[in-house]
Parts: sequence; structure tokens; C-alpha cells
Amino acid sequence: MTQTVRVTAERIKKLEVQGARNVAIAAIKALQTLAEQTKAKNKTAFLGELKEAQAILFASRETEPLMRNAVRWIITQAQDNTNEKVDMIAPMVSSNVNLFLQNLEASRSARQKSAPSESETACSFSPIATRQPLPA
Repeated sequence: MTQTVRVTAERIKKLEVQGARNVAIAAIKALQTLAEQTKAKNKTAFLGELKEAQAILFASRETEPLMRNAVRWIITQAQDNTNEKVDMIAPMVSSNVNLFLQNLEASRSARQKSAPSESETACSFSPIATRQPLPA
């Protein structure tokens, strides 16, 4: 287990990391660091490290569903990997963290593009802006 997981969990617990997205990002980056620094000799030991990290991160803030879903997804990808060699699974964890982060950013960008701006919202409902008579 790397110190990064414990430090990240402590930062989350102390509210030094706030917001669902930021908490999820911090947690999966801690898993990425764990995968890069693992000393596990086999898949079972590596998955044990990931599960221990999961328990520590989940205990840091019990009400963060995005973090929980992100961590579960990363670990599930490692579990479902048919390779038994840690030196093949660990880089996949890192790749899956990057993929999750890309998808998270893409969802944010898509949401921002589809949401009307404050001025568009204000104008679209204004009878003056639409030149419609006020109801009697």
C-alpha cells in the first residue's frame, strides 16, 4: 500500500478536497499511483492492495457516490483482466484511470455546451425579449 492512498484519504476526510468530481479524481489518481508503485508479486496480492485502498478511500467520505463508482470501476477492470501478471495488470489500471478522467471531462464539456447561458435563459423567458404581449 502506498502512502499516497492514506494521504489522499486523509485530505478527503479533512475536506481539503471538495466537490464530487475532485474527490473522485483524487481517489482514482491515488489508485493509479498505487498501481505504479506496487510490489505485489501476483494478481491476488495486487487486487488485495486495491481492495485495501478502496476500503480506506471509502471510509474517508461515505457520501461520495461518484468516487465510489469510479473506484469500483477501476478495480472491476483489474479483476476482470484475464492476465495474471501484475506487470501487465498495473499499467491497465493506469490506462483505465486516464480513460475515466477523459470520459469525466467529456461529460463535463458536453453538459456545458448543452446548457444555456444565464443570459440566454433570462432572455428566452422575457416577454420583452420575445416581443410577446404580457398576459391580461
